[in-house]
Parts: sequence; structure tokens; C-alpha cells
Amino acid sequence: MENSIESIEMNLNSLFHDFYRVPQYQREYVWEYEQVQNLLEDAEEEFGTTTSTNNYFIGTMITILNNKKYDIIDGQQRLTTIFIFLCVVRDLLIMEKGKKINDLQSLLCKIANFTDDPSGEIGSVKEFKVHLLYKDSQDILEEIGKNPEERGSIEDIDKKITNKTKSVKRIINTYRTIWSYMYSWSEDQIWNFYLNFLNNVRVVRIVTPSESGALQIFERINSRGLGLDNLSLIKNLLFINVRNNNEMEDINITWKDITNNLESCNEDPDRFLRYFIFSNYESDIIKKREAYSWFKKDFNKQIIEKNPIDFIKKLHKQSLFHNKLIKEKRNFDNTSNPYLENLFYLNTSARQPLILLLAARDLPKDLFQYLSQWVENYYAVNLLSGGRTNELEGNFQKWAQIFLKEKPNNKEQLDIFINKTLKEKILEKKDKFYNEFINMSLTTIKTLSKLKYILAKIEGYLYAKANNVSNLSIGNYLNKNITIEHILPETEGIWRNKFDKPHKEYYQRLGNLTLLEDSINSSLSNREFENKKKGYFDSNIILTKSIARKPSGTKDTKIDKIYKNCLIQFEKWDSVSIEKRQEMLANVALKTWGIIE
Repeated sequence: MENSIESIEMNLNSLFHDFYRVPQYQREYVWEYEQVQNLLEDAEEEFGTTTSTNNYFIGTMITILNNKKYDIIDGQQRLTTIFIFLCVVRDLLIMEKGKKINDLQSLLCKIANFTDDPSGEIGSVKEFKVHLLYKDSQDILEEIGKNPEERGSIEDIDKKITNKTKSVKRIINTYRTIWSYMYSWSEDQIWNFYLNFLNNVRVVRIVTPSESGALQIFERINSRGLGLDNLSLIKNLLFINVRNNNEMEDINITWKDITNNLESCNEDPDRFLRYFIFSNYESDIIKKREAYSWFKKDFNKQIIEKNPIDFIKKLHKQSLFHNKLIKEKRNFDNTSNPYLENLFYLNTSARQPLILLLAARDLPKDLFQYLSQWVENYYAVNLLSGGRTNELEGNFQKWAQIFLKEKPNNKEQLDIFINKTLKEKILEKKDKFYNEFINMSLTTIKTLSKLKYILAKIEGYLYAKANNVSNLSIGNYLNKNITIEHILPETEGIWRNKFDKPHKEYYQRLGNLTLLEDSINSSLSNREFENKKKGYFDSNIILTKSIARKPSGTKDTKIDKIYKNCLIQFEKWDSVSIEKRQEMLANVALKTWGIIE
């Protein structure tokens, strides 16, 4: 079998005649309650707790025979779980101290190899049948494999191992899940279920002569849609191309950090890999499941094959950037980026802009922030004018390709890039954007968070102009102390006979809405407009204060210019006032999102 691949279908009884190792570079144990419970329920449904001949196939294991032991390349989650199952059955039967205690020897031999004892009894453990070599295991299987009268309960093991890794916690929880599943069964039910499991659960064990061959089989199986995401297949491809065990260990350590970076910002691995391609290499748009295939194409193969270590370093660096943008909403040097903050205030699930931002990761901070400002502008204009999300991804991918080709590295070059990409698309949407604003209401906006973003961005623009500042985050306007104020109240009350048009047609219009400090809002409630104006005048929010304040005729400060040129003061509040203020907001919005200067 030195140069051939062997494939044998067998039951667990035959499988556990041999010894297995999970190599140090393999993925740690990741099964949670649901996967373990499903395995037990499916097995019980198939053959129950009485004698049965029904078979239950659980898939394929890919292995390498190495010094009479099988190294697991694929299948360790199931194998580890089954080993724990055998230990739980043993522990339950020992606890029962019933008639099956005399039949334990055959079960114990599935768990470990033992020394010979002159008395004919089983001696001490020489070696357990499954051994986890990766560092995160903390020898947990050896602990569980010991006789419970020697090592105590699972709770004792839990207390004994300090600073448990996620893998160890999952293995301990798997033991608990299996124990709880069978705890109430009779001794006969436990024994019958064990025998059925041992004899009727079947697996195909594939044995290959080399690690490379095993990894290639693993790749073929999983690339046909049998479970792994594209990013995990890339890990496998890296292992195929590394030169020695030290490189494998380096990749494995780095890989854990990559997955931690993605998990901590709740990012989808397949999307991350696609965006990695778009922001680093020349590429057409590719679908979610095509990222791995992209790396297998003839021209792209060399990216990984030439230097897998350099590739994973690049992938790792991008995962850090990805995490920084999504989770922290900050520049790559950890300084604040208000435009990123604003973008995620508008839509916490915004991801498409990352394609271009990641392509521009090497820009100096001031230029990166400038680009971020226009990215936010385009994203908001597209969203608020009814644009489609697939249009966003297509455009950002196309622009990332242009950026990678042209590599703008100063303000003049970046302006040229922005003008022919982001700004050009923004200007195309000018009329649509304006018309959407003229007709905008809470009904069309749909969410309070989006409404707050719109009003906060307009207020931020006014404040920045009045105070000659830039790089303003709108977060201060989005906290719980700032509320949405309905100038025409949500409930008619004393306005019932004073408003000139049907209340329901106007109270949710954008022109009737503003931001107001909660301390003022709570005192205004449903009062008449004249009384409300006094509260508006006391507000520090320009957009709201302007409703009650007239521009000064003698002063020519920036704030007075803002009141005079952008805002309107109202003497009464009727349908005409709401429509007029809505038109005012639409005009300010054109300036706020960079459509006009």
C-alpha cells in the first residue's frame, strides 16, 4: 500500500482496533451541543436501544498511516466525539455496577491499549486509541479516558484544568451532553445502544501514502459542496504547498489568529476571502462560492504555491485590517475615523465599502480619511435614493481594481480617482436623491436609526460649517439623550382643529421631524407650536434652534450665514410650513452628502 490509496468501509468496532492521532496543525475540536445531540438522535432513530441490524453511515475519514498509527486529516470531529461516547458508556456502566460490568473488557479495549496483568485482569493503560496532538487539547482526552474511579467525575476534570481553551470546554460539554442523553436509561438500554453504535455505525476510512495525497482528497471532497467554507479550503491548499512541519505549525498558529479576527467582528469567511481577492489582485466579480476556485485557476495558482508563508502573512494582515474597520471603525493606525463611524451608524451591516477601503489601506491617514468621507457619501446617497445593494458591491469591486492599477498616493491623484468613480456616481443620482428627500417620511425611511442618521448628518454638516471644523462624527447626536421630535405631534390632541390638513398625512413627513434634547422634549409633549418654539430656541441643535430663531441682521458670523443661507425660521406650523421645511432639508442634504458644494 506504499504508493496506493486504500478505501475501506467498516463499522466502529473495526475502526477502533487501531490508533489515531489528530496532528498539531489540524483544526481544534469545534462541535457544540447541536452537532453532538444530532448525532445521538440520528443514531437512536436509526437503531434505537434494542438489538438492531440497521446501519447508520456517518461519512468519510481521511488518514495517513504513520508508524502503525493513523493521522487524521479529515474526520476528527466525529472521531473525537465517538471516543468520548465510549468513555461515557463505560462511566455509566461502572456507576450502575450491574451485570454488564463483567462485559466491560471489550469496551475498554476500544478506548485504550492496556498492559498485561498476571491475574488475567486488564492492566494499566499503555496508550489511548485517540490522541489529540494540537496544543489546545491540554490532554483532555487522556483525562476523560482514565477510569472514573481514578480521575473522578467530569466536574472534577473541569475544576482540575485551569485556563481551559475553547476546544477543552467544548470537549467537556460534549461529555456532559452524551451523559445527559443516556443518564436516565436502564443498563440494558445503554448496553444495546452501545452495541448498535459499535456494530451498525459505519464509516469509510481512506488511507493515503502521504500528507499531500490526503490533503488533495480532502480538497476534492469538500470542494464539491460537502461542508467547508472557501477559507477552510484555502488552509488545506496552504498545507499542500508547505515544505516542512515547522511551516505547518506556523500556518496553524497564524490561522487561529485569522479565524479569531473574523469571529470577533462576526464576519463571514467566504465574504472575507472574496473581498481579500478584490482588494489585492486583478479580478472580475466572483460569486460567494467561487473564491476557492479562483485560487485554483492556472494563472492564480502561483499566488499560494510560490510562497505559502508570505501568502498567509498577507491574509493575516488583511484580517487585522478587516477587524479594525468593522469592529473598531478606526483607521489602521488605531486613530479615529468619523466617516467609518457614520457609515456603520447608517447600516451596521455595511460591508461592500470595505472592498475599496482595504484596497486603499496603504494611503496616508489624511488621504484615507478623505477617501472614507466620499465612500460614506456614495454609500448614503445610493441607499437613500433607493439604490440596490448588488450595485454597491459591483461598483466598489470595480473601483478597487482601478485603485490597485493607478495607485493614487497624493491629494491630486486621489481627487482624480474620486471624481471619476465615487463622485461621478453620486452626481448621477442627484435628481433621484432630491426627489426621495422631498417625499421622505418615517414610513419610507422605515427605521428610526436611519432617520436619526439623516437628521444627525444634516446637523453635523451645519455645525461643521458654523464652527469651521471637519472630520465630525455624528455619534453625539445619536445617543439616548437626543430624541426624534415630531413638531406636529404624533397624537393630534389640541392640534385636532388647528392643523389645516389630515394629521396622518403630515406628522411622519421628514419636514415635521427634528432632533431635540430629551430634557427639552419631555417638557414640550403635545403643546401648541408657540410654546414649542420656546423649547426649540433653547436647544443647542442648530437644525432645531433655527425653527424659532431669526438670523441676525447686523452680525455676519459663520453661524448667522448658516441661518440666513440654509435655514428657515417659522412663525406658524401648518402643511405649507412642513412642505417648505422639507424642501429646505432636501437642499441642505445635497450639500451634506457632497452632491453640490
